Amino acid sequence: MKEFIYNTDDVNVTLKNLEKKFWPNDNFSKGDLLNYYDKAGPFLLPYIKKRPFTMKRYPDGIDGKHFFQKDCPDYAPDWLGRVAMGKREKVIDYIIINKVADILWVVNQGCIDMHTWLASYTNPTKPDIAVFDLDPAEGSTWQDVLSMAKIIREALESIRLMGYPKTSGSKGLHIYIPIQPLYSYSQVQNFIRGLAEMIASAYPEKATTARNIKDRKNKVYIDYLQNGAGRTMASVFSVRPVPGATVSMPISWEEVEQRSIHPYQFTMTNVLDQIRERDTLFQGVLTKRQKLPPIH
Repeated sequence: MKEFIYNTDDVNVTLKNLEKKFWPNDNFSKGDLLNYYDKAGPFLLPYIKKRPFTMKRYPDGIDGKHFFQKDCPDYAPDWLGRVAMGKREKVIDYIIINKVADILWVVNQGCIDMHTWLASYTNPTKPDIAVFDLDPAEGSTWQDVLSMAKIIREALESIRLMGYPKTSGSKGLHIYIPIQPLYSYSQVQNFIRGLAEMIASAYPEKATTARNIKDRKNKVYIDYLQNGAGRTMASVFSVRPVPGATVSMPISWEEVEQRSIHPYQFTMTNVLDQIRERDTLFQGVLTKRQKLPPIH
């Protein structure tokens, strides 16, 4: 099947090359990916809606070349959300995802995961999410990541902040902290950096904020730079361009404590049965807005 017209959200989405193998070793096709996002879309949508969207395109699947594209293509349909942002010669027409049809359109362009800002286009300089991005460096393990997530949770609770964990869909873990859009990107980044450096100082054998990869060995890297202006994060419920077609999924703090969870257990072939229940774990990201306290 070369081309298929799919009607959803009262628009027609043209879908092409559904048989193309996006995960050749797993035998998953572009059509499989579209089917996942069609079903997961209603759960994903609230987390990416109204946020500038950057396309990370894999036209030939995960084994092919990929590229980033910020500007909405000229050939995009009129019904696709978009907003012009920037000044003078640096104006970019960002895609704004408003409906499931928009998700399917970007997936048809080769997007596998959904990359959006930590701020909405209505208040683009003031993020409403702060994030801890935890990655196991060489010699570190997923269990080390879980241990560090627990430490970060305790640090957040000590200053009366709530964080919501999710698997990155790859090797790491993200902790989202919903905040009031009162602070600049630099203020948010400096806040997370301050906490991260305090934790790395308290646990020098376990954690690091070092920029140099060689200095991270056997430790969990706490990447506070993801809070910078223009940075994007792969959203919750995003399929990731890695073997197995793993999905970024909410997890509970109990699962973190019990170490009963692994990021590779969530794939686009099995998460739809649990997506509604797991969505409840992450709802606070949408409903809660917190002020950042001073840290000492």
